[in-house]
Amino acid sequence: MKKRAFLNMIFDPALAPHMEEHYAYLRDNGYEWELYPDFSTIRDEQLLIEKLRDADVYIGAGIPYTARIMEACPRCRAICRTGVGYDSIDVDAATQHGIAVAITPGVSAEAVAEYAFSLMAAAARRVVEVDRTVRSGHWERLVGCSLWHKTIGIVGLGRIGKKLAQIAHGFDMQVLAYDQVHDEAFASSNRITYCDSLDEMLERCDFVSIHTNLSDTTRGLIAKPQLARMKPTAVLVNAARGGILVEADLCEALSEGRIAAAALDVYEREPLAPNHPLRQAPHLILSTHNADSSFEAKDALIQAAFHNAVALGRGETPEGLVNPECLLHRN
Repeated sequence: MKKRAFLNMIFDPALAPHMEEHYAYLRDNGYEWELYPDFSTIRDEQLLIEKLRDADVYIGAGIPYTARIMEACPRCRAICRTGVGYDSIDVDAATQHGIAVAITPGVSAEAVAEYAFSLMAAAARRVVEVDRTVRSGHWERLVGCSLWHKTIGIVGLGRIGKKLAQIAHGFDMQVLAYDQVHDEAFASSNRITYCDSLDEMLERCDFVSIHTNLSDTTRGLIAKPQLARMKPTAVLVNAARGGILVEADLCEALSEGRIAAAALDVYEREPLAPNHPLRQAPHLILSTHNADSSFEAKDALIQAAFHNAVALGRGETPEGLVNPECLLHRN
């Protein structure tokens, strides 16, 4: 009997040659599948239940995967994310239902770091503002801030943070980091200084980029008190998870000129509501959770997620398995 996979991803013609290879890998390993490329409607819990009832594995992006869905879909044995975030998945419920949750660590680190640095540079040099002035029929030169020889602070020196640090060194930037876990060997060989506190790092930096995971300890990590510590000339970037930054406090800080600029690729609720205050905040670049959306990264993420699904179907343990204890709860 063939296994069934439910694929929630966008089929881009630019990836077609590789996608056929990835599909062949699933097919050769005994899978048939349904492709569902609509990310907005699939967030509806009841629709997802209907789609997953006959599926052995879900492969796709970070849509909410609740305990109710797992209860209603007893055939599902694996959730394979095309990415590293899994805060939208009720992992405890998955474990209790014997459902493996797998991510793709490190696969898109370069793409996300590259995008975060691009947002930082665009915000600092006011690229989006200049574009808007030209499109509106005006011709105005807007003075921005250079990145060369400045100090960057990285909140969360994991795979993505480390890649960002390496990019920053190309601009001769001083790199500071704040993380609960220290990789002293990497920091030493890459001229990175760990700060004892987040406040210390924020006070010293010209640029701050968030790359930690979202958890109970990091939710609301950057709020009004932390924003008040930053330089009025500082630029803040968040390409990690929306809940780490308190959006209302950022709006206030930008409106009052307490920091110079910011760029966001993630939000507390996605997609961003049409009337959300962030849309009106000054000196703010808004992106669509797009940091891993290079052709190369998407291709690698899909390949890794497919391999995770096949490995779990064989009873193997892939590198990205979040909850190995789920195997104890399987029927």
